[in-house]
Formats: sequence, structure tokens, C-alpha cells
Amino acid sequence: MTKLVPLALLALVPLAAGCSISASSESISASVESSSKIVSSPFESSSSSLKSSETRYREGVRDHTVSYVRSGGTVEGLQTQIADLARQRGIADWQASNATWEGIGEGLARAGVKGADFEEHLTRLTGADPTKMATVRAAYERALK
Repeated sequence: MTKLVPLALLALVPLAAGCSISASSESISASVESSSKIVSSPFESSSSSLKSSETRYREGVRDHTVSYVRSGGTVEGLQTQIADLARQRGIADWQASNATWEGIGEGLARAGVKGADFEEHLTRLTGADPTKMATVRAAYERALK
């Protein structure tokens, strides 16, 4: 019973202030709607930041791949750079990430690698793994368009 008294008094506050009940309910409704947007927005921004982190990682792999091609670097050197970048971006297993292989494909395209040179880089960089080769090739072809 004692809990009902404060609630009843709260219901009378808008009347005492000269407001109508409907105006108060609209205000409450607007507050609830605004609050629900605030509560859900961290999840939306978390999702988009995850995506942009993966995008930044892929772009980093792409840029390292371009440097590797232009400098005539070693596969081991590129792999070390990619592993370091993955660690910085919070990617636990860079070899299992499609973003790695997509970045390599984009990098080979951006570096202007073509024909037999592309096939040689493709085989050396992927260890001739058919799944990785397919991912690199698809990203390479998309980047050329």
C-alpha cells in the first residue's frame, strides 16, 4: 500500500503543474523512444567498428602486398608484416582470415601484376592452397574492374 501512494502522487504532478495527462504521456513516450535509441546505438557502432577494423586490416594487407611486389621482397617478409598487422588489429589467425587473402589479391592487382607473374605470386603466397587461391583470385579480379 505504501508503494502505491508515491505512484499516485506522481500521477498528480502533471495536473498540478498545469499539464494534461496526454501531454505527459507523449513526453514519456518520446523519452522512452530516445532512450531505446541510445541503448541500442552502442551495438550498432560496435558492429560498424568491427567491420571498419577488418576493412582497415584488409587495406593494410593490400598495401604491404604492393610494397612486397614493388620491392621484390620475400614471401617470409610479407608474411611477417601481415602477422604483425593482424596482431595489431586483433586478428588471432591471419592465415584463416579471408580479409588476408582478399588484401593480397587487391594488392597484386594494384601493383599491376599480370599473367604468369600473377600465377607465380598466387602459388607462392598461398602455398598452393586451393581455397586461398580462389579467394585471392576473386579479389584480384574485382580489383581490376
